[in-house]
Amino acid sequence: MSAEVFISYAAKDRDRVLGLVKRLRDAGVTVWIDQAGIDVSTMWSQEIVNAIRDCKVMLLSISPHSTESENVVKELALASERKKPIIPVYLEPADIPGTMEYQLAGIQRVEYFADNEDAAFRAMVRSLIKRGVNIDVTKAELEGDDALEASIAAHQGQKKRDGKPGGLIAAASVVVVAIAAFFLIPSNTSKLSDSAKSPAQIKSTQNQPSLGQVQTPSDIAKPLSASKLAILPFKVLGASDNEFIAEGMTMELISKLQPVSGLTVIASNSTMKFKDSLLSPIEIGQQLNAGSLLRGTIQQGNEQLKVIVNLVDANSQEVKWSQSFDGSTGDMLKLQSEIAQSVAGELQLVLSPDELAKVTKRATENPEAYQEYLKGRIEWKKRSRQGFAKAIQHFEKAIEFDPNFALAYSGLADIYRVYPYWSVESPKTALPKAQKNAEKARSIDPTLAEPLTTLAALEQDKYNWTKAHELYVRSITLNKNYSTTWHWHGGSIMRSGHPDLGVEKIEKAFELDPISPVHSGALGLCRLYMDEPQKSIAHFQKAYELSGKENISFIPMIAHAYLRMNEPKKGLEIINQHFDNVSDHIRALAVTARCEARLGNAKRAYEHHITLLHLAAKREQYVPETYIADVFAEFENKERAFYWMHKAIDNRAPDGTMFIYKPIYNRWKDEPEYRELLKKANLD
Repeated sequence: MSAEVFISYAAKDRDRVLGLVKRLRDAGVTVWIDQAGIDVSTMWSQEIVNAIRDCKVMLLSISPHSTESENVVKELALASERKKPIIPVYLEPADIPGTMEYQLAGIQRVEYFADNEDAAFRAMVRSLIKRGVNIDVTKAELEGDDALEASIAAHQGQKKRDGKPGGLIAAASVVVVAIAAFFLIPSNTSKLSDSAKSPAQIKSTQNQPSLGQVQTPSDIAKPLSASKLAILPFKVLGASDNEFIAEGMTMELISKLQPVSGLTVIASNSTMKFKDSLLSPIEIGQQLNAGSLLRGTIQQGNEQLKVIVNLVDANSQEVKWSQSFDGSTGDMLKLQSEIAQSVAGELQLVLSPDELAKVTKRATENPEAYQEYLKGRIEWKKRSRQGFAKAIQHFEKAIEFDPNFALAYSGLADIYRVYPYWSVESPKTALPKAQKNAEKARSIDPTLAEPLTTLAALEQDKYNWTKAHELYVRSITLNKNYSTTWHWHGGSIMRSGHPDLGVEKIEKAFELDPISPVHSGALGLCRLYMDEPQKSIAHFQKAYELSGKENISFIPMIAHAYLRMNEPKKGLEIINQHFDNVSDHIRALAVTARCEARLGNAKRAYEHHITLLHLAAKREQYVPETYIADVFAEFENKERAFYWMHKAIDNRAPDGTMFIYKPIYNRWKDEPEYRELLKKANLD
């Protein structure tokens, strides 16, 4: 007869686990256990696979040893794929690694610590009974346990709940069990208080519910649409130096499914935030506003890949569909197409011929080129000078492997287009390179939205507002879920004098990428230039938080908002809180000079302004001409302010047209110099 309970454990935990096995068998539970222990050196046999297949429940021992065992990870993945109930049994405090977090997210646990075995065992038995495992209470010496007897009554009554009299009794038993579930692990015996726990114990348990805890997040307020899909970061099972394969799989599936009509796909910038998360599917769905979650694991052995994919309902946490895909590393592009088609089918979406062509089309036939491209996109997402430089190297290598790889050219175009915004390179030198690569990508594959979006942005940078708008609209028809198009389109509308309309576009970008600091920052700029600085501060602060407090560029934006509120002292305070030396950050330096000037501290303002001019002259990094012009405007130096503003417009500075929103220029609105600026920027 098949064993009802399968226990997965590591060899170093053998003594503790055998003690648990004895208690279970004494209670009449049939248990399957590998007596040799499970570790990397042990053959992962067909016998184990069969035992997992035939069991009713898996007890997964959790310890620092088991979380490092490749075979324990494999067993967990197999049990999850076969939809077996899993009960994590903590033998001691341990952190859950990324290789296990998907399968264990939101699952109740039992803390079978050395000083708490009796209480934990009772909770474990109750959970096993609820999952249909046969228990002999007398043999287990658990008579008189009211909660346990209620569990048994509920389980037995479940079979009779078909309208017969026993159904009411069974229903009442279920209510009793539900109430008792809150107390399955008594606070005085089964858990240490946080003050008594070690930091490791607190960290290992605070993100997971104990057995019987209510798991519904407090902030759940609305049902989520199944047509909104979030593809969560895939994981490589076991030790692997090829994490980019999993990240690449995630990004490529997002890219393939984005053009599908009837489906809203959350951008990878937001979904990647959950790479190391232990949040439940319900919590993730609420944060991303997505009713469907796709998650998966990749098991790699030599040149072979096994990809297991689950489609989860974020409203109920139910696994709606699960499937495994096999192939070689060279077949990864084929696997991605197969998975994308299967997901669309499970979501009951009918693909048009054009959509089917996009889903099945391979961006390149060269595996080496594709791997370099993936590495480049990963570096690009870091949004740093070093990340941009490395991304360029990877994209260029990808092109060496495949000169007709359109997405690699598009990647280069994206980087060169944003270089001026990051003060890496001036628009005069960076934007022509962006134009060249975007046009090359579009000539190779005119169905891609990415290069068309970049070309639209480049028209915007030339102040060709109508042409930019046309290209953005065309890009949206190619891929309505590409959040960058909505973001940049909103920025274009804002820069052409309509920040209120720009907000609408950027809010759409935020819907597609709800945890993007870049989109939050863009909303802040719109609010700032709609003369709503208090609202802009909230957006800038949120952007800073979403960046993990790593993107310091949002701090000067907050200071700028205080300056707009004519509170330069507060602006200086926030700058000084975050910067030891403002000369190390161009935007912070410029805002500091303006705040000092507004406060009447002319000497300090001039010192900062001179530093800014020196940095511009050295040309080691790009100093936007608008920064220099704005400080001259604070000093009411009309001649120098307009000299630098004309340079900004001529050189296509990133925020060249923003002077139309800045009160410091209002005093000159009737001057011919001002009207000339409007004419140059096609704003007259």
